[in-house]
Amino acid sequence: ASNQEKARPGYPLPKLLALMDQASGTIAKVIDLPHARNEQTVLTRMIKWLSRGDLLLGDRGLVSFAHLACFMEAGIQCMMRLPRPWAIHGRGKGSRKRHKQLGRQDMLVRWEKPQRHYLKWLSKFRWKQLPEILMLRQISFQLHRKGFRSHWVWVITTLTDSKKYTAQSLADLYGKRWKIELGFRDLKTSMKMNHLTAKTVDGVKKQILAFVILYNLVRCLMKEAAKKQGVPPDRISFIDTATTLLWLS
Repeated sequence: ASNQEKARPGYPLPKLLALMDQASGTIAKVIDLPHARNEQTVLTRMIKWLSRGDLLLGDRGLVSFAHLACFMEAGIQCMMRLPRPWAIHGRGKGSRKRHKQLGRQDMLVRWEKPQRHYLKWLSKFRWKQLPEILMLRQISFQLHRKGFRSHWVWVITTLTDSKKYTAQSLADLYGKRWKIELGFRDLKTSMKMNHLTAKTVDGVKKQILAFVILYNLVRCLMKEAAKKQGVPPDRISFIDTATTLLWLS
């Protein structure tokens, strides 16, 4: 999710939930909502923009029993970073327990549906339709990024086949999510979207749409340039491509 960082008097402060393609860096869908509203309330809207078999990578602010159940029901695979208190250690406790040890820092886990319905974005009828138990997989690994301290990360995923998906391959895959964060940085900082100038809600929505269209255009040019040079798209500078596009316009 990408959200505006600093409020200015008289200016609406939006929050965005964006669906970004990891391979190309382009944005497929953006949902705008008031800054005080949580992104979890609109996350399941992304289901209609995904296909069966797609893999959704998400940060720890988006994980919950209900969301995982809804995506699994739609045939969409998930890999979400867990808040540290949610991670299972040992046999686990409460509604989240270890089911089977698959390897070092790799286990099948059993999540039970909370007894009380507390979600405002999901009806009681829909809540009752959700399964009582989810069988998931939890892996943990050290995340290394250049210029940052190494730290432990706990990830929950619906990819439970340890022979088909090794713990190392899943750790490597989740590590690529950092490119998505860099994409949001390009959108907010390089393109200066972190300070919108419109003073009305409709004006803000139009500005967001214009920024996303321009961002996707730059990403498409980067992809073409990378293809001609025979290098990965992330080897092409976003800022240089955007500057070239402005000079050509």
